[in-house]
Amino acid sequence: MAPHVSGEPKYLDQHPGGGSSMGCDLVGRPLRLLRMALEPGCLAVATAFIIQMFTTSVIPVSGVYQNYYLNVMFPHESAAKVSWIATASQISLYGTIAASGILYERAGPRLACLVGLAVMFAGYVAASFGTAVWHFAICQGLVVGVGGSFLNGVTLVLPMEYFERRKNLAVGVAASGTGIGGLWLSVLTQYLLTRYGIRWTLRI
Repeated sequence: MAPHVSGEPKYLDQHPGGGSSMGCDLVGRPLRLLRMALEPGCLAVATAFIIQMFTTSVIPVSGVYQNYYLNVMFPHESAAKVSWIATASQISLYGTIAASGILYERAGPRLACLVGLAVMFAGYVAASFGTAVWHFAICQGLVVGVGGSFLNGVTLVLPMEYFERRKNLAVGVAASGTGIGGLWLSVLTQYLLTRYGIRWTLRI
């Protein structure tokens, strides 16, 4: 995060352009709104929103995968056994988030995001070669969940560093990415599974 320059507002919601006196002229108002949207605080919230769409949304999307596993890949396995894939993902996603906070404090959000992306990528690629339920439980469940926890930890902290009075709103907007991502990713995942199968769906 860039150091605070003396004389400038520390938080986005203290910015002179963030108040109600933005003006009524047709040219100046859109320019001020655009300038606000490019503020570091708004960019941080937008980044957190996008990360949430692709990390914690794995929970609602896991239902699509489980249906595919039960009906296509493992029709002779019990639903309880196959459900361990989604269970492992949720346990690791929220159970290892403390490690994300430690890495965030010591190395910053960029390294935490890079580590999370690398671990999630490795988990999905490894899962694409799986042939048994436990393969997917480890790779798509545990490994992808751990990677997602590093990214998810960043989204919980980063927006609050740019806001003072509207921290709850900033975090709420970022967290809404989970529900919105779950809506369209579920549809996209179902389409990819039908058209390309599990291997390339996980790699995509």
